[in-house]
Amino acid sequence: MAAKNAERLARVEEKDLIGKTFPMETLRSFSRTVLDSNADTASALLQQSGALGLKGVLSSETADRLLQYINDESLRAKKEVEDGAIEFDERFGGVNCRGDGLFGNRQDQYLPMSSEVVRESLSEVIQSLGPILEAAVTREGMVHEVSSLVADPGSPRQCVHADTIYLPCRQYPVEMAPLYTFFIALQDVEDDMGHTTFLLQTHTENAHALWNTSPRQKQ
Repeated sequence: MAAKNAERLARVEEKDLIGKTFPMETLRSFSRTVLDSNADTASALLQQSGALGLKGVLSSETADRLLQYINDESLRAKKEVEDGAIEFDERFGGVNCRGDGLFGNRQDQYLPMSSEVVRESLSEVIQSLGPILEAAVTREGMVHEVSSLVADPGSPRQCVHADTIYLPCRQYPVEMAPLYTFFIALQDVEDDMGHTTFLLQTHTENAHALWNTSPRQKQ
């Protein structure tokens, strides 16, 4: 029932928001070669649009190694949770539309920095993103979390949502440095697997204020 409700809500939100409240736009993408010489332009576009694409951030060889590690680690972590050796929150985070059961079909699985393949993968990513990271957050920027989003076949579609809140806001009137999230596909994404949809220019205070109002107020 929860999965069906999530799918229904996702379709309603998509019809109401995408192309209506917020115009449909193509996500701009940069190759590593272009990024190296246009980091300031890419950073400005990121701040304006709220999202952009970067190609070739991780080599196919590294992506394959990391994908295999995540699949193997997922089995180990789930068994440890089921056996009571560790708490669920030690290895998994909250995720929208998880599905039925303890783990469901979708998991936000934390990746430990104690793993060699995780450290090597992160080092390669940071090297690839170096120009835009320096332009956007400077060398003083901090890594907040390294995790993997695993969606198994049959996962319910996620409803439209914001990963983070806008600060300052009414509930939390505090200033914070911007938080950037990087999604890196470790395998080819086919049409029947579902795609991630980004709503550009919805990272603003006005967009979040509209999102957080009730349906009646929006009308």
